[in-house]
Amino acid sequence: MYIMVFFIDKLGLPDFLRIRLSGWDSPEKKILPVVALGLYTVALIARLLRDKMIEVMGQDYIRLAIAKRSKT
Repeated sequence: MYIMVFFIDKLGLPDFLRIRLSGWDSPEKKILPVVALGLYTVALIARLLRDKMIEVMGQDYIRLAIAKRSKT
């Protein structure tokens, strides 16, 4: 990382091509990237959990337990 910053600094590239190392100081600027990257993982885990829950709820021992409970 330091080599890249040093190389860009010495090359004299225009400002729009430079890497900005500052600007992430406040926590408010980190919220959107964290939410955007974490939302996919949360959705994936929820989808897998739902799929497995539906699979387990259809098994015989679960249906038997539900049937015995409902008769009381």
